[in-house]
Amino acid sequence: MAINTKKVLIGGIAAVVVLNVIDFVAHTYILGTRMEAASAAFKPGMAEQSMTGSARHSYIVLDCVS
Repeated sequence: MAINTKKVLIGGIAAVVVLNVIDFVAHTYILGTRMEAASAAFKPGMAEQSMTGSARHSYIVLDCVS
């Protein structure tokens, strides 16, 4: 039995989309204030730096890789 490459790719893309949506909701609405407070306590200014556009793009890429 051969692997259906088209279905594997579609399933992978769907998984990446679902993972990004869950991460966005969790990090923005559920854990957002707690994560900002923890990063500000660790290093002042780190919360603002980690929410720039380039940092958000790297989070999306890391979701795709993992």
